[in-house]
Amino acid sequence: MGPDFKGMQRDGFSKRDRILGFKVAVPDPFPPRTEDAFVCAALAQAVDMAQEFSRARSLDWSFEQLRGAMEPLRECLNVAGPVPDVSYWLSPKKAELTEPAEVDTMLSVQLRTRALAPTQADVVLRQRLEQLLEDVLGRDGSGYVDGGDTGSGMMGVYVRVAQPIATQTVLNALRQAGHLDAATVVLRRQDPNVAEEEQYEVVWPEGYSGPVEPGDLFAGLVE
Repeated sequence: MGPDFKGMQRDGFSKRDRILGFKVAVPDPFPPRTEDAFVCAALAQAVDMAQEFSRARSLDWSFEQLRGAMEPLRECLNVAGPVPDVSYWLSPKKAELTEPAEVDTMLSVQLRTRALAPTQADVVLRQRLEQLLEDVLGRDGSGYVDGGDTGSGMMGVYVRVAQPIATQTVLNALRQAGHLDAATVVLRRQDPNVAEEEQYEVVWPEGYSGPVEPGDLFAGLVE
């Protein structure tokens, strides 16, 4: 029985023990002779996701040692050259989508679950949203779904943006499916030349003014 998600997602968090878990969906079929590179890509993305999580939660966690361990790991696994993003292994079409290297742009679509503890119906809905967005983004080539998660009271679907039209494509798809009114959609432009708090923009609902900060909305940290 395969996983009920694609890509990577968070799986458990203990502030006391300073532990944040992740689950990785291994693609099937798997491209031959790329197992070691996949491990490196998954670990690198886990560190990125953990750092984003810690910033959103204002956790005093350092990631320098983890990032410093990546190069020795690559050498140990004999992984030469640049390692692609985990999305490379999801489908050839996704691997062809590119964006400026200095700016990583992502959309976060967040909806509330039926209860604080997600139900099977919530998981199914998130999977359907992932497939819906995957289909519409694939048609215009403007982006791709990079994973999703279901946490305490919230579910999220994350979209890598390859072209600006991806934002409108996502909003239109949510509207047609009847989910837009219940959704919060946040755009993140991760630019090293821009302050962290200025990298997030709430694109839906229109005219959003709080009280939750856009960065917290992006990560699904809503009380």
